[in-house]
Amino acid sequence: MQNISSLKHSQFLTAAGDRTLAVTVHPKLAATVMRTSLIPDDYRLAYKMWPWIWISLVPVAVAVGHLYSWWVTPVVLIVLLGGFLRTVNSSAARYVFDYAKESELFYDIMVQLGIMTVQMEAGRAVARRN
Repeated sequence: MQNISSLKHSQFLTAAGDRTLAVTVHPKLAATVMRTSLIPDDYRLAYKMWPWIWISLVPVAVAVGHLYSWWVTPVVLIVLLGGFLRTVNSSAARYVFDYAKESELFYDIMVQLGIMTVQMEAGRAVARRN
């Protein structure tokens, strides 16, 4: 099902600047978009850095567990995994929203595919997760 927004890109930019826009970006679909050539290389590189940042924290979890007790390591690793999954998905949604402000064609594609839903709202511009 397609989501055809009544907002043109110029109206989208104006509403985003005025903070009278509600934007919903589907995080898992945004993560899929991040692996395509629709997004410029600088956004993809920033997105690909997140897993390495979280993976680099695994030795820290092991060291903390070694200093305290054996059960601390799995607990810290579970917390890191939760943070990793949340950060990666929310960053993908944020990158899609940010690039949609730069590219009219990308904005139109994201809205038509239903990856991004745009609605006028009294309030501020918010990137929400489904």
